[in-house]
Amino acid sequence: VLYGLVLGLVAVETYSSHDEVDATVAREAAVLGTIYRDIAGYPEPVRAELREQVRRYCDFVVNVAFPAQARREIP
Repeated sequence: VLYGLVLGLVAVETYSSHDEVDATVAREAAVLGTIYRDIAGYPEPVRAELREQVRRYCDFVVNVAFPAQARREIP
């Protein structure tokens, strides 16, 4: 019974952590989208450079940082 209770609590905590991660990722994606759209108000060539930096950041997070975190490494 005790092991069942502990297993249940671990499952609930894992699910709760997963929800927090989903919310954090959704917030960051929304912020990046807003930044990308707001950059449209800047004149060229600043606009192109800022958009490129946002693209590079997204590429780094998706292709470098997330896989490194999955391996328990800090990029």
